[in-house]
Amino acid sequence: MPKPGKGYNNIAGRGKSGIAAAIFSGMSSSFTDATVSTLNQPNLHYRLRYYGFGAVVALAFLLVGRFYSNPNGLSQVYLPFVAATLLVISLAGVEYHLYVQRVAAEQERQLAKREEAELQAIERQRSFNNIWQDLANSRGSALPLAILTELSKLFSADLVAVWSVDQVGSFHLAAAHPLANDGAVRLDKVAQMSPCFETVRESQRLTRVTDFEQESTKAFAWFCEENGFKEAILSPVLVRRELVGVLAFFYRENPQLSPKLAEEMQAAANLFLCAF
Repeated sequence: MPKPGKGYNNIAGRGKSGIAAAIFSGMSSSFTDATVSTLNQPNLHYRLRYYGFGAVVALAFLLVGRFYSNPNGLSQVYLPFVAATLLVISLAGVEYHLYVQRVAAEQERQLAKREEAELQAIERQRSFNNIWQDLANSRGSALPLAILTELSKLFSADLVAVWSVDQVGSFHLAAAHPLANDGAVRLDKVAQMSPCFETVRESQRLTRVTDFEQESTKAFAWFCEENGFKEAILSPVLVRRELVGVLAFFYRENPQLSPKLAEEMQAAANLFLCAF
């Protein structure tokens, strides 16, 4: 019969190292198969599964230790402590690995967002170049609807409209898309006396209109309500600090207007300088 010290050393050394190797090899293969979406979400079932795996390993270590050790030896005293320590270490390893995976997944997601934003910026710049060329080619004639169609796609707008300003300061609808002819005629009439255009004239900067009843006329508010528009973003077209036109984007859902997007909207409005 082996001595208590010798039996305890065998368990603590050879048996512990073998079980630890089995733990980390099994956990590594399981974590490798886990999807990134599962790691990103606080999935209780996923965590409890590996907690249970660690508990089973600790119990197996305890049972094997009791089976191969001297019942009257000191190893019986230390086995529960060693098993509990092993369980704590395995659970800590699970949490650390989950944390590392979440951080890595978040970094990959942020990188993907930056790459997508860069691609969108390049696409917008390419579209701006094409729009500027089309506006230059159509100077003195009606604005091509393809330009407004492209702008509505770029900024996910439900309606894009362009107003020009005559020498006496009156606003006239130059083009609107997508909108029927009768709707365009009505929009031209209801927007001519709208205070929100005077606000753009005075501020000479991009203006958001979220309360049509308070910031515009009742006729303009009724038009927006009938068409389901909840917000309008007005971008001024300026020449020597004088308002010569307005590019408007209408939305049925309130958009998230970031400073970068606002700059791009104003850049799109500046393209119409060659059209007025």
